[in-house]
Amino acid sequence: MNWWNDDEFDEPSEQSFKVCQVDQLKEGRGRISFAGTTRVAVFRIGDEIFAIQNACPHAGGSLGVGPVSGEVVACPRHDWRFNFRTGACLDQGMYSVRRFPVEVREGAVFVTVKTS
Repeated sequence: MNWWNDDEFDEPSEQSFKVCQVDQLKEGRGRISFAGTTRVAVFRIGDEIFAIQNACPHAGGSLGVGPVSGEVVACPRHDWRFNFRTGACLDQGMYSVRRFPVEVREGAVFVTVKTS
């Protein structure tokens, strides 16, 4: 018998959380929400909805309140720009933000994150 608990080594599972209603999302503006305990920034372009981590990897700026142009959001602290479709940083190629799967069900936006 092992002295450790095998359950401690299980991979995190994924769970979907309702973060808002589609009609609460405005093009050209982000929205900050929680998917469980994960803070996400949600964006809308036409019928497409995207979710990324809310914190800029450079200085933790809240991407959900940054200025939006097309599918790019700028960090309000230091203007690093991120494509929320890909997560890529347009100013510092070695950085990116996490993207999260999004699903719309009956007018509600659900974001899937890993949970422990």
